[in-house]
Amino acid sequence: MSVERSAYQRGMSLIELLLAVVLGVLLLIGLGRLLAYGQPLQQSLVRQAERQEHMALLNQLWVELLQGAGAQGCLATTDTVVNFLNTPWSSLGLLAPFPAVEIVAEPTRAPAFASIRDLAEHSQGLVVRGYGAPLAMLSEDLDGNRGRAKLFSAGLRIDSGDVVMIRDCRHASIFCATSTRHSGGHVRFSWQAGESGLANSALGVTRDGTVASATLALSEPSFAEGAGLYAPISSLIYVAESRLSSADRPVYALWQKTWGGHALELVTGVERLHLRYGAWHSEGGGKIGYFDADKLPPDARVVLLSILVNVSVVDQSGSTTDEPGSFSMAFSVPLPMPLLLSGER
Repeated sequence: MSVERSAYQRGMSLIELLLAVVLGVLLLIGLGRLLAYGQPLQQSLVRQAERQEHMALLNQLWVELLQGAGAQGCLATTDTVVNFLNTPWSSLGLLAPFPAVEIVAEPTRAPAFASIRDLAEHSQGLVVRGYGAPLAMLSEDLDGNRGRAKLFSAGLRIDSGDVVMIRDCRHASIFCATSTRHSGGHVRFSWQAGESGLANSALGVTRDGTVASATLALSEPSFAEGAGLYAPISSLIYVAESRLSSADRPVYALWQKTWGGHALELVTGVERLHLRYGAWHSEGGGKIGYFDADKLPPDARVVLLSILVNVSVVDQSGSTTDEPGSFSMAFSVPLPMPLLLSGER
């Protein structure tokens, strides 16, 4: 049996075969280049997403950290705040209600940070002060050195030895509750003079040295029903070595240590913190000026905090990314209330 070849059926010529091979090679080269350029692009998009995540996290975090700083409710002036503790105003540290925010240029040399280990060099710190955590409200007028208050929620307590502030719209006093008893959502408390630093003095004093009466008030009448009791919310904010850090490769993080609490690692990868005050002042021409801690004008009224952080993206093993993964970000956070830090009135 014979097979006849059609005039229209023929094999590929050598030229056509070579052309197909060349086109295939060019296509492979193009795909290779696309993949080569696509991988850095993907890495860049991942880094950008991580950066935006860090920015959103840090911005919201700082808003929460500064919430309650310098809180004084309806109290119009800090001149009527009385310290009934044996510890003088100059030594109250985190228990002082002011200055509400204090930039510390060199935490490694500051007494407030003396107990903090592995602080980052060339990074600043911040002290946040205030009595902004509501505990209870007087359910009856204060009777000398005794009082009864209704707790704002079931989980709140005032225990013996706790330092609290009692405050209304006329005056406020910082004292140590020396005796407390809880019952039915209420707490009965009293204060007695003692000898230790956090014990009470027989008489309280204002910051300018004015001596108060022995009834937890600057002047009569004393605190009446409806006055509030508040706990300190003071804290230290700083950069120190992370829990993921190792001797081979130190990793740093943003930390917070609250009054009477433990240090908490907030954001891993923060390597440096630089802060400035944003304030109105008489020579500012109606504009907010930005000042380092030692350059703040005497009449400046601080309304925000300018924050610059250096961040390295860190995985859970403690390894940092390559250099492109490190970045700096700057943002400003408004304070809950304007502050006259030179003499808060």
